This record gives sequence, structure tokens and C-alpha cells, in this order.
Amino acid sequence: MIAKAELIDGYKFKIDNGRGHEVIIDLPESLKGANQGPTALDLMVMSLAGCISAVFAIVATNSGIQYIKLEVEVNADKPKNEKIIISAKAKVNIKSDAPKEKLERILKKTMDICPVSLIFEKAGIKIGTELITEGL
Repeated sequence: MIAKAELIDGYKFKIDNGRGHEVIIDLPESLKGANQGPTALDLMVMSLAGCISAVFAIVATNSGIQYIKLEVEVNADKPKNEKIIISAKAKVNIKSDAPKEKLERILKKTMDICPVSLIFEKAGIKIGTELITEGL
């Protein structure tokens, strides 16, 4: 894996992953940025939501679970006087006819193998989860 950051202007950077994908990061106006992209810390939280989503989808599919909606919202707690995130909560909303107990097991397995959640956990950032289910 590789990442390259290139200054565009002020505190705005283009980040490239070496595979033809890029994202713009910037600071909010309150920190003298132009607010033209997420901050690097925002990207970490977005990466967690994306990883949980993708891994949950893989585990559900491999378990024979069908669903028509899957949304993951991560709320990270970064107190004003802190430089880092101290905890996070992931709400997983799925529309499926599968039993809630089976979906709970899939969520647990997801959190056990999601690379980004493992990085958060190793950094001492606890991640709580909530499963919200809707029938088809």
C-alpha cells in the first residue's frame, strides 16, 4: 500500500493511493483552511464506516443473508481539548428478513476482522456497536 500527499493550496492536499484514486483533504475554515474536503481525522472515521460496511456485506453474503439496505454511521468522540478520537460508536442499519440473532453474530464477526476497527482497537479507541434491523 502506498499514499502520496501533494500540496494544492493553503492546507488543502491531494492524497493519491497509487492505484488511480485520490481524495482531497483540507482543514475547516475555523483552522484557517478552505473547508474543501474532510480532514485527515475525518477520513479515519469515514474509513471505519467504510470498512465496517464492506466487511459486514462480505460476511452477510458468505452467510447466505440477503438484504436490500445496509447503512453504517460512525460517531466518533473527540473532546475539544483532545487531539485524538477517544471512542466511537457504529450504528449498523440493515433491512433483511434474517433473524436479529444471526445479524448480531455477523456484526460481531465483522468487528473481529475489519482491519480499520482492529487498528482503532489497537490504538486504545473503543468502538461500540448498535444493530438496527428492519424486516423486508
